[in-house]
Amino acid sequence: MKYSLYIIIFLAIASAIWMGTAFLRRLKEDMLFKILARRLLSKQKPAENGWFFSSIGLSEIVRRLAQNNHQALNLLTNGKMAKACLSLKKKKLAYPYGILLTIYNPRKAKKIWQQLCFKHPKNNLYRAELAKIYLINGKESEAFTTAESIKEKSASRYARGVKYYIQSIEMTKASEMKEASQNASAAVKCFEKERCLAEAGIAYLQLGTIYRISAVSDVAQTMFESALGLFKKLQLVELQAEALGNLGMLTAAQNRFEEAESYFEKALNLNLKNNRKRGEAEILNQQALLSLAQKQNSKARKTAEKALKIHQQLHNLQGQAFSWDILSYVNLAQKKYDEVIFSAQKALSLYKPRKNLSAILEMKYMQASAYFVLGKNESAEKILRQITKQAAKQESCFHVANAYNLLGLIFLQKKEFQRAKGLFMQAVSFEERNERFNCAAVDYANIALIEQKCGNVDQARKTLELALEYAQNFEADELVEQLKKQLQQLG
Repeated sequence: MKYSLYIIIFLAIASAIWMGTAFLRRLKEDMLFKILARRLLSKQKPAENGWFFSSIGLSEIVRRLAQNNHQALNLLTNGKMAKACLSLKKKKLAYPYGILLTIYNPRKAKKIWQQLCFKHPKNNLYRAELAKIYLINGKESEAFTTAESIKEKSASRYARGVKYYIQSIEMTKASEMKEASQNASAAVKCFEKERCLAEAGIAYLQLGTIYRISAVSDVAQTMFESALGLFKKLQLVELQAEALGNLGMLTAAQNRFEEAESYFEKALNLNLKNNRKRGEAEILNQQALLSLAQKQNSKARKTAEKALKIHQQLHNLQGQAFSWDILSYVNLAQKKYDEVIFSAQKALSLYKPRKNLSAILEMKYMQASAYFVLGKNESAEKILRQITKQAAKQESCFHVANAYNLLGLIFLQKKEFQRAKGLFMQAVSFEERNERFNCAAVDYANIALIEQKCGNVDQARKTLELALEYAQNFEADELVEQLKKQLQQLG
Protein backbone atom coordinates (compact mmCIF):
# COMPACT_ATOMS: atom_id res chain seq x y z
CA MET A 1 0.00 0.00 0.00
CA LYS A 2 2.87 2.29 0.94
CA TYR A 3 4.64 1.69 -2.37
CA SER A 4 1.41 2.22 -4.31
CA LEU A 5 1.05 5.63 -2.67
CA TYR A 6 4.62 6.53 -3.69
CA ILE A 7 3.90 5.46 -7.25
CA ILE A 8 0.73 7.59 -7.37
CA ILE A 9 2.60 10.62 -5.98
CA PHE A 10 5.44 10.09 -8.46
CA LEU A 11 3.01 9.82 -11.39
CA ALA A 12 1.15 12.94 -10.24
CA ILE A 13 4.42 14.92 -10.03
CA ALA A 14 5.58 13.59 -13.42
CA SER A 15 2.24 14.47 -14.98
CA ALA A 16 2.40 17.97 -13.50
CA ILE A 17 5.94 18.44 -14.81
CA TRP A 18 4.94 17.13 -18.25
CA MET A 19 1.86 19.36 -18.41
CA GLY A 20 3.84 22.36 -17.18
CA THR A 21 6.56 21.72 -19.74
CA ALA A 22 3.98 21.32 -22.51
CA PHE A 23 2.22 24.50 -21.38
CA LEU A 24 5.48 26.47 -21.29
CA ARG A 25 6.46 25.10 -24.71
CA ARG A 26 3.05 26.08 -26.10
CA LEU A 27 3.32 29.51 -24.48
CA LYS A 28 6.78 29.94 -25.93
CA GLU A 29 5.54 28.91 -29.38
CA ASP A 30 2.56 31.28 -29.13
CA MET A 31 4.88 34.16 -28.20
CA LEU A 32 7.24 33.28 -31.04
CA PHE A 33 4.28 33.06 -33.43
CA LYS A 34 3.11 36.59 -32.54
CA ILE A 35 6.63 38.01 -32.73
CA LEU A 36 7.32 36.39 -36.09
CA ALA A 37 3.89 37.31 -37.47
CA ARG A 38 4.56 40.99 -36.76
CA ARG A 39 8.15 40.83 -37.94
CA LEU A 40 7.45 38.95 -41.17
CA LEU A 41 4.41 41.01 -42.14
CA SER A 42 6.34 44.25 -41.59
CA LYS A 43 9.17 42.94 -43.79
CA GLN A 44 6.86 41.67 -46.52
CA LYS A 45 6.28 43.75 -49.61
CA PRO A 46 2.61 43.45 -50.52
CA ALA A 47 1.91 41.95 -53.92
CA GLU A 48 -0.82 43.25 -56.21
CA ASN A 49 -3.71 42.15 -53.97
CA GLY A 50 -2.14 42.64 -50.55
CA TRP A 51 -0.21 40.41 -48.17
CA PHE A 52 0.34 36.68 -47.89
CA PHE A 53 -0.32 35.18 -44.48
CA SER A 54 -0.69 31.59 -43.31
CA SER A 55 -1.26 30.93 -39.60
CA ILE A 56 -1.03 27.18 -40.19
CA GLY A 57 2.21 27.57 -42.11
CA LEU A 58 3.78 29.97 -39.63
CA SER A 59 2.81 27.73 -36.70
CA GLU A 60 4.54 24.83 -38.48
CA ILE A 61 7.67 26.95 -39.01
CA VAL A 62 7.75 27.90 -35.32
CA ARG A 63 7.20 24.29 -34.19
CA ARG A 64 9.90 22.90 -36.46
CA LEU A 65 12.49 25.56 -35.71
CA ALA A 66 11.83 25.70 -31.95
CA GLN A 67 12.48 21.95 -31.72
CA ASN A 68 15.21 21.34 -34.27
CA ASN A 69 16.80 24.48 -35.66
CA HIS A 70 17.49 27.28 -33.19
CA GLN A 71 19.99 28.90 -35.57
CA ALA A 72 17.34 29.37 -38.27
CA LEU A 73 14.89 30.64 -35.63
CA ASN A 74 17.40 33.27 -34.50
CA LEU A 75 17.95 34.31 -38.09
CA LEU A 76 14.21 34.66 -38.57
CA THR A 77 13.57 36.68 -35.42
CA ASN A 78 16.40 39.01 -36.49
CA GLY A 79 14.71 39.57 -39.85
CA LYS A 80 17.24 37.56 -41.90
CA MET A 81 14.59 35.79 -43.97
CA ALA A 82 16.76 34.73 -46.91
CA LYS A 83 19.20 32.84 -44.67
CA ALA A 84 16.35 31.27 -42.72
CA CYS A 85 14.77 30.15 -46.02
CA LEU A 86 18.06 28.55 -47.08
CA SER A 87 18.29 26.72 -43.75
CA LEU A 88 14.78 25.28 -44.14
CA LYS A 89 15.55 24.25 -47.72
CA LYS A 90 18.68 22.38 -46.61
CA LYS A 91 16.61 20.53 -44.00
CA LYS A 92 14.20 19.54 -46.83
CA LEU A 93 11.21 20.92 -44.93
CA ALA A 94 9.11 21.57 -48.03
CA TYR A 95 5.98 23.08 -46.48
CA PRO A 96 7.67 25.47 -43.97
CA TYR A 97 10.20 26.44 -46.67
CA GLY A 98 7.41 27.19 -49.15
CA ILE A 99 5.54 29.32 -46.60
CA LEU A 100 8.58 31.36 -45.60
CA LEU A 101 9.66 31.83 -49.21
CA THR A 102 6.15 33.04 -50.07
CA ILE A 103 6.29 35.67 -47.33
CA TYR A 104 9.79 36.63 -48.44
CA ASN A 105 9.15 36.59 -52.20
CA PRO A 106 5.54 35.73 -53.25
CA ARG A 107 6.28 35.89 -56.99
CA LYS A 108 9.19 33.48 -56.78
CA ALA A 109 7.32 31.08 -54.51
CA LYS A 110 4.58 30.37 -57.04
CA LYS A 111 6.74 27.80 -58.84
CA ILE A 112 7.49 25.98 -55.59
CA TRP A 113 3.80 25.53 -54.80
CA GLN A 114 2.99 24.51 -58.36
CA GLN A 115 5.64 21.79 -58.09
CA LEU A 116 4.34 20.66 -54.68
CA CYS A 117 0.77 20.47 -56.01
CA PHE A 118 1.99 18.47 -59.01
CA LYS A 119 3.91 16.01 -56.81
CA HIS A 120 1.09 15.76 -54.26
CA PRO A 121 -2.15 16.12 -56.25
CA LYS A 122 -4.31 15.04 -53.28
CA ASN A 123 -2.87 17.58 -50.85
CA ASN A 124 -5.59 20.21 -50.41
CA LEU A 125 -3.48 22.34 -48.07
CA TYR A 126 -0.89 22.87 -50.83
CA ARG A 127 -3.73 23.82 -53.21
CA ALA A 128 -5.04 26.33 -50.67
CA GLU A 129 -1.66 28.03 -50.35
CA LEU A 130 -1.25 28.12 -54.14
CA ALA A 131 -4.71 29.65 -54.54
CA LYS A 132 -3.76 32.40 -52.05
CA ILE A 133 -0.53 33.09 -53.95
CA TYR A 134 -2.42 33.41 -57.24
CA LEU A 135 -4.86 35.77 -55.54
CA ILE A 136 -2.29 38.16 -54.05
CA ASN A 137 -0.34 38.19 -57.33
CA GLY A 138 -3.43 39.34 -59.24
CA LYS A 139 -4.00 36.01 -61.03
CA GLU A 140 -7.62 35.87 -59.92
CA SER A 141 -8.97 33.43 -62.50
CA GLU A 142 -6.20 30.94 -61.56
CA ALA A 143 -6.98 31.54 -57.86
CA PHE A 144 -10.68 30.82 -58.41
CA THR A 145 -9.94 27.65 -60.42
CA THR A 146 -7.44 26.36 -57.84
CA ALA A 147 -9.80 27.08 -54.94
CA GLU A 148 -12.59 25.23 -56.75
CA SER A 149 -10.33 22.15 -57.03
CA ILE A 150 -10.02 21.85 -53.23
CA LYS A 151 -12.01 18.77 -52.21
CA GLU A 152 -14.28 19.70 -49.33
CA LYS A 153 -14.77 16.14 -48.03
CA SER A 154 -11.05 15.43 -47.69
CA ALA A 155 -9.75 18.95 -47.06
CA SER A 156 -8.76 20.25 -43.65
CA ARG A 157 -10.91 22.94 -42.06
CA TYR A 158 -8.21 25.52 -42.88
CA ALA A 159 -8.11 24.58 -46.58
CA ARG A 160 -11.92 24.77 -46.72
CA GLY A 161 -11.74 28.23 -45.14
CA VAL A 162 -9.37 29.38 -47.87
CA LYS A 163 -11.68 27.94 -50.52
CA TYR A 164 -14.75 29.71 -49.10
CA TYR A 165 -12.87 33.00 -48.75
CA ILE A 166 -11.64 33.00 -52.35
CA GLN A 167 -15.06 31.95 -53.63
CA SER A 168 -16.54 34.87 -51.69
CA ILE A 169 -14.24 37.25 -53.56
CA GLU A 170 -15.24 35.62 -56.84
CA MET A 171 -18.95 36.07 -56.04
CA THR A 172 -18.42 39.69 -54.97
CA LYS A 173 -16.73 40.53 -58.25
CA ALA A 174 -19.67 38.92 -60.06
CA SER A 175 -22.07 41.06 -57.94
CA GLU A 176 -23.60 37.91 -56.41
CA MET A 177 -23.73 39.34 -52.90
CA LYS A 178 -25.87 36.68 -51.21
CA GLU A 179 -23.52 33.86 -52.23
CA ALA A 180 -20.50 36.04 -51.41
CA SER A 181 -21.82 36.61 -47.88
CA GLN A 182 -22.53 32.91 -47.31
CA ASN A 183 -19.02 31.91 -48.41
CA ALA A 184 -17.31 34.61 -46.32
CA SER A 185 -19.31 33.58 -43.23
CA ALA A 186 -18.31 29.95 -43.78
CA ALA A 187 -14.66 31.04 -44.08
CA VAL A 188 -14.84 32.96 -40.77
CA LYS A 189 -16.23 29.88 -38.99
CA CYS A 190 -13.48 27.64 -40.36
CA PHE A 191 -10.67 30.04 -39.44
CA GLU A 192 -12.02 30.78 -35.96
CA LYS A 193 -12.32 27.07 -35.15
CA GLU A 194 -8.69 26.62 -36.22
CA ARG A 195 -7.69 29.71 -34.18
CA CYS A 196 -6.29 31.29 -37.33
CA LEU A 197 -7.08 34.80 -36.13
CA ALA A 198 -5.35 36.74 -38.90
CA GLU A 199 -7.25 34.85 -41.60
CA ALA A 200 -10.49 35.21 -39.63
CA GLY A 201 -9.85 38.97 -39.51
CA ILE A 202 -9.25 39.08 -43.26
CA ALA A 203 -12.49 37.15 -43.83
CA TYR A 204 -14.30 39.63 -41.55
CA LEU A 205 -12.95 42.43 -43.77
CA GLN A 206 -14.44 40.64 -46.77
CA LEU A 207 -17.80 40.29 -44.98
CA GLY A 208 -17.73 43.97 -44.06
CA THR A 209 -17.06 44.90 -47.67
CA ILE A 210 -20.00 42.80 -48.86
CA TYR A 211 -22.39 44.40 -46.35
CA ARG A 212 -21.03 47.88 -47.15
CA ILE A 213 -21.68 47.39 -50.86
CA SER A 214 -25.12 46.00 -50.00
CA ALA A 215 -25.83 49.12 -47.86
CA VAL A 216 -26.30 47.13 -44.64
CA SER A 217 -24.17 49.62 -42.73
CA ASP A 218 -24.67 48.49 -39.12
CA VAL A 219 -23.64 44.91 -39.89
CA ALA A 220 -20.72 46.12 -42.03
CA GLN A 221 -19.42 48.19 -39.10
CA THR A 222 -19.62 45.19 -36.77
CA MET A 223 -17.62 43.10 -39.26
CA PHE A 224 -14.90 45.73 -39.69
CA GLU A 225 -14.65 46.27 -35.91
CA SER A 226 -14.35 42.49 -35.41
CA ALA A 227 -11.47 42.43 -37.90
CA LEU A 228 -9.78 45.39 -36.21
CA GLY A 229 -10.06 43.68 -32.82
CA LEU A 230 -8.33 40.53 -34.09
CA PHE A 231 -5.54 42.49 -35.80
CA LYS A 232 -4.94 44.50 -32.61
CA LYS A 233 -4.75 41.28 -30.62
CA LEU A 234 -2.02 40.02 -32.95
CA GLN A 235 -0.47 43.53 -33.18
CA LEU A 236 -0.52 43.36 -36.99
CA VAL A 237 -0.13 47.06 -37.77
CA GLU A 238 -0.57 46.81 -41.53
CA LEU A 239 -3.86 44.98 -41.27
CA GLN A 240 -5.06 47.35 -38.55
CA ALA A 241 -4.58 50.18 -41.03
CA GLU A 242 -6.62 48.30 -43.59
CA ALA A 243 -9.48 47.75 -41.14
CA LEU A 244 -9.43 51.42 -40.12
CA GLY A 245 -9.53 52.43 -43.78
CA ASN A 246 -12.60 50.28 -44.31
CA LEU A 247 -14.32 51.82 -41.29
CA GLY A 248 -13.52 55.22 -42.74
CA MET A 249 -15.11 54.30 -46.07
CA LEU A 250 -18.20 53.00 -44.32
CA THR A 251 -18.75 56.04 -42.11
CA ALA A 252 -18.06 58.38 -45.04
CA ALA A 253 -20.85 56.66 -47.01
CA GLN A 254 -23.16 57.41 -44.06
CA ASN A 255 -22.17 61.11 -44.10
CA ARG A 256 -20.40 60.70 -40.74
CA PHE A 257 -17.55 62.76 -42.12
CA GLU A 258 -15.66 63.70 -38.93
CA GLU A 259 -15.67 60.09 -37.79
CA ALA A 260 -14.50 58.94 -41.22
CA GLU A 261 -11.66 61.46 -41.25
CA SER A 262 -10.55 60.23 -37.81
CA TYR A 263 -10.38 56.62 -39.06
CA PHE A 264 -8.46 57.67 -42.18
CA GLU A 265 -5.96 59.75 -40.19
CA LYS A 266 -5.25 56.83 -37.84
CA ALA A 267 -4.77 54.49 -40.81
CA LEU A 268 -2.56 56.99 -42.66
CA ASN A 269 -0.37 57.56 -39.60
CA LEU A 270 0.12 53.80 -39.16
CA ASN A 271 1.20 53.46 -42.80
CA LEU A 272 3.51 56.49 -42.68
CA LYS A 273 5.07 55.33 -39.41
CA ASN A 274 5.83 51.91 -40.92
CA ASN A 275 6.85 53.28 -44.36
CA ARG A 276 4.03 51.41 -46.15
CA LYS A 277 3.77 53.38 -49.38
CA ARG A 278 1.04 51.23 -50.84
CA GLY A 279 -1.05 51.53 -47.68
CA GLU A 280 -0.49 55.28 -47.77
CA ALA A 281 -1.75 55.49 -51.36
CA GLU A 282 -4.81 53.38 -50.57
CA ILE A 283 -5.78 55.68 -47.69
CA LEU A 284 -5.21 58.73 -49.90
CA ASN A 285 -7.71 57.25 -52.38
CA GLN A 286 -10.22 56.85 -49.59
CA GLN A 287 -9.60 60.40 -48.35
CA ALA A 288 -10.24 61.58 -51.91
CA LEU A 289 -13.62 59.84 -51.81
CA LEU A 290 -14.35 61.54 -48.48
CA SER A 291 -13.57 64.95 -49.99
CA LEU A 292 -15.80 64.09 -52.94
CA ALA A 293 -18.67 63.19 -50.60
CA GLN A 294 -18.23 66.57 -48.92
CA LYS A 295 -18.30 68.25 -52.37
CA GLN A 296 -14.69 69.38 -51.98
CA ASN A 297 -14.01 68.44 -55.58
CA SER A 298 -10.66 70.20 -56.07
CA LYS A 299 -9.27 68.64 -52.90
CA ALA A 300 -10.57 65.23 -54.00
CA ARG A 301 -8.83 65.56 -57.37
CA LYS A 302 -5.52 66.59 -55.80
CA THR A 303 -5.60 63.70 -53.30
CA ALA A 304 -6.58 61.09 -55.92
CA GLU A 305 -3.82 62.28 -58.27
CA LYS A 306 -1.28 62.00 -55.41
CA ALA A 307 -2.47 58.44 -54.74
CA LEU A 308 -2.31 57.61 -58.46
CA LYS A 309 1.29 58.78 -58.64
CA ILE A 310 2.34 56.52 -55.75
CA HIS A 311 0.47 53.52 -57.22
CA GLN A 312 2.20 54.11 -60.56
CA GLN A 313 5.60 54.20 -58.84
CA LEU A 314 4.76 50.90 -57.14
CA HIS A 315 3.34 49.42 -60.39
CA ASN A 316 0.16 48.64 -58.46
CA LEU A 317 -2.41 48.29 -61.24
CA GLN A 318 -5.36 47.73 -58.93
CA GLY A 319 -4.57 50.90 -57.00
CA GLN A 320 -4.20 52.84 -60.25
CA ALA A 321 -7.60 51.57 -61.41
CA PHE A 322 -9.25 52.79 -58.22
CA SER A 323 -7.57 56.21 -58.51
CA TRP A 324 -8.87 56.59 -62.08
CA ASP A 325 -12.26 55.40 -60.84
CA ILE A 326 -12.33 58.20 -58.24
CA LEU A 327 -11.14 60.76 -60.78
CA SER A 328 -14.09 59.75 -62.99
CA TYR A 329 -16.47 60.71 -60.18
CA VAL A 330 -14.56 63.97 -59.61
CA ASN A 331 -14.86 64.80 -63.32
CA LEU A 332 -18.58 64.00 -63.20
CA ALA A 333 -19.06 66.25 -60.16
CA GLN A 334 -17.23 69.06 -61.98
CA LYS A 335 -19.28 68.40 -65.15
CA LYS A 336 -16.16 67.67 -67.21
CA TYR A 337 -17.90 65.03 -69.29
CA ASP A 338 -15.18 64.45 -71.89
CA GLU A 339 -12.74 63.85 -69.03
CA VAL A 340 -15.26 61.47 -67.43
CA ILE A 341 -15.12 59.32 -70.57
CA PHE A 342 -11.30 59.43 -70.60
CA SER A 343 -10.75 58.60 -66.90
CA ALA A 344 -13.43 55.88 -66.92
CA GLN A 345 -11.71 54.29 -69.94
CA LYS A 346 -8.39 54.33 -68.06
CA ALA A 347 -10.03 52.55 -65.13
CA LEU A 348 -11.77 50.09 -67.48
CA SER A 349 -8.49 49.11 -69.16
CA LEU A 350 -7.11 48.17 -65.72
CA TYR A 351 -10.25 46.46 -64.39
CA LYS A 352 -10.86 44.27 -67.45
CA PRO A 353 -7.79 41.97 -67.14
CA ARG A 354 -8.87 41.24 -63.56
CA LYS A 355 -12.45 40.52 -64.65
CA ASN A 356 -13.83 42.79 -61.93
CA LEU A 357 -17.37 42.77 -63.32
CA SER A 358 -18.90 45.16 -60.80
CA ALA A 359 -16.22 47.82 -61.40
CA ILE A 360 -16.33 47.26 -65.18
CA LEU A 361 -20.09 47.82 -65.29
CA GLU A 362 -19.81 50.88 -63.05
CA MET A 363 -17.25 52.54 -65.34
CA LYS A 364 -19.24 51.66 -68.45
CA TYR A 365 -22.35 53.19 -66.90
CA MET A 366 -20.28 56.28 -66.04
CA GLN A 367 -19.25 56.62 -69.70
CA ALA A 368 -22.82 56.10 -70.93
CA SER A 369 -24.07 58.80 -68.54
CA ALA A 370 -21.46 61.24 -69.85
CA TYR A 371 -22.35 60.49 -73.48
CA PHE A 372 -26.04 61.00 -72.61
CA VAL A 373 -25.38 64.45 -71.12
CA LEU A 374 -23.27 65.37 -74.16
CA GLY A 375 -26.19 64.42 -76.40
CA LYS A 376 -24.35 61.47 -77.95
CA ASN A 377 -27.22 59.05 -77.48
CA GLU A 378 -26.00 56.46 -79.99
CA SER A 379 -22.73 56.03 -78.10
CA ALA A 380 -24.61 55.92 -74.79
CA GLU A 381 -27.10 53.35 -76.07
CA LYS A 382 -24.34 51.13 -77.44
CA ILE A 383 -22.62 50.98 -74.04
CA LEU A 384 -25.88 50.47 -72.16
CA ARG A 385 -26.78 47.52 -74.39
CA GLN A 386 -23.40 46.00 -73.51
CA ILE A 387 -24.21 46.41 -69.82
CA THR A 388 -27.64 44.77 -70.07
CA LYS A 389 -26.19 41.86 -72.03
CA GLN A 390 -23.22 41.46 -69.68
CA ALA A 391 -25.14 41.85 -66.42
CA ALA A 392 -28.51 40.23 -67.16
CA LYS A 393 -27.40 36.81 -65.92
CA GLN A 394 -26.39 38.23 -62.52
CA GLU A 395 -29.59 38.11 -60.49
CA SER A 396 -28.40 40.44 -57.75
CA CYS A 397 -26.60 42.88 -60.05
CA PHE A 398 -28.01 46.40 -59.80
CA HIS A 399 -26.09 47.77 -62.81
CA VAL A 400 -28.52 46.25 -65.29
CA ALA A 401 -31.39 48.18 -63.67
CA ASN A 402 -29.40 51.40 -63.96
CA ALA A 403 -28.72 50.65 -67.62
CA TYR A 404 -32.41 50.04 -68.40
CA ASN A 405 -33.31 53.27 -66.59
CA LEU A 406 -30.89 55.34 -68.66
CA LEU A 407 -32.02 53.61 -71.87
CA GLY A 408 -35.56 54.57 -70.92
CA LEU A 409 -34.49 58.21 -70.56
CA ILE A 410 -32.86 58.11 -73.99
CA PHE A 411 -36.06 56.90 -75.67
CA LEU A 412 -38.15 59.28 -73.56
CA GLN A 413 -36.02 62.08 -74.92
CA LYS A 414 -36.67 60.74 -78.44
CA LYS A 415 -40.42 60.73 -77.61
CA GLU A 416 -40.59 57.00 -78.33
CA PHE A 417 -42.88 56.56 -75.35
CA GLN A 418 -43.81 52.89 -75.61
CA ARG A 419 -40.19 51.76 -75.92
CA ALA A 420 -39.23 54.05 -73.03
CA LYS A 421 -42.04 52.63 -70.88
CA GLY A 422 -40.96 49.06 -71.63
CA LEU A 423 -37.38 49.88 -70.61
CA PHE A 424 -38.50 51.53 -67.36
CA MET A 425 -40.64 48.47 -66.59
CA GLN A 426 -37.59 46.25 -67.08
CA ALA A 427 -35.65 48.50 -64.72
CA VAL A 428 -38.46 48.19 -62.15
CA SER A 429 -38.38 44.40 -62.31
CA PHE A 430 -34.67 44.36 -61.43
CA GLU A 431 -35.07 47.02 -58.73
CA GLU A 432 -37.92 45.15 -57.03
CA ARG A 433 -36.02 41.87 -57.26
CA ASN A 434 -33.11 43.47 -55.39
CA GLU A 435 -35.35 45.47 -53.02
CA ARG A 436 -34.06 48.84 -54.22
CA PHE A 437 -37.46 50.41 -53.74
CA ASN A 438 -36.28 54.03 -53.83
CA CYS A 439 -34.88 53.41 -57.32
CA ALA A 440 -38.08 51.59 -58.30
CA ALA A 441 -39.99 54.71 -57.17
CA VAL A 442 -37.98 56.82 -59.65
CA ASP A 443 -38.74 54.35 -62.46
CA TYR A 444 -42.44 54.41 -61.64
CA ALA A 445 -42.35 58.22 -61.65
CA ASN A 446 -40.91 58.11 -65.18
CA ILE A 447 -43.61 55.65 -66.25
CA ALA A 448 -46.25 58.00 -64.80
CA LEU A 449 -44.78 60.85 -66.85
CA ILE A 450 -45.14 58.75 -70.01
CA GLU A 451 -48.75 57.88 -69.15
CA GLN A 452 -49.46 61.57 -68.63
CA LYS A 453 -47.89 62.52 -71.96
CA CYS A 454 -49.99 59.84 -73.66
CA GLY A 455 -53.18 61.27 -72.09
CA ASN A 456 -53.68 58.40 -69.60
CA VAL A 457 -54.20 60.66 -66.58
CA ASP A 458 -55.89 58.06 -64.35
CA GLN A 459 -53.12 55.53 -64.99
CA ALA A 460 -50.50 58.23 -64.41
CA ARG A 461 -52.09 59.02 -61.02
CA LYS A 462 -52.15 55.32 -59.97
CA THR A 463 -48.52 54.88 -60.99
CA LEU A 464 -47.46 58.01 -59.09
CA GLU A 465 -49.28 56.78 -56.00
CA LEU A 466 -47.32 53.50 -56.20
CA ALA A 467 -44.09 55.45 -56.61
CA LEU A 468 -45.01 57.60 -53.60
CA GLU A 469 -45.71 54.51 -51.48
CA TYR A 470 -42.28 53.08 -52.30
CA ALA A 471 -40.55 56.40 -51.59
CA GLN A 472 -42.34 56.82 -48.24
CA ASN A 473 -41.44 53.30 -47.12
CA PHE A 474 -37.82 53.97 -47.97
CA GLU A 475 -37.95 57.40 -46.26
CA ALA A 476 -36.65 59.19 -49.36
CA ASP A 477 -37.86 62.61 -48.24
CA GLU A 478 -36.83 64.71 -51.26
CA LEU A 479 -38.37 62.21 -53.67
CA VAL A 480 -41.56 62.07 -51.57
CA GLU A 481 -42.00 65.85 -51.82
CA GLN A 482 -41.38 65.81 -55.56
CA LEU A 483 -43.93 63.03 -56.12
CA LYS A 484 -46.54 64.82 -54.00
CA LYS A 485 -46.13 67.93 -56.15
CA GLN A 486 -46.58 65.84 -59.31
CA LEU A 487 -49.79 64.33 -57.89
CA GLN A 488 -51.14 67.76 -57.04
CA GLN A 489 -50.45 68.94 -60.59
CA LEU A 490 -52.50 66.01 -61.93
CA GLY A 491 -55.45 67.21 -59.80
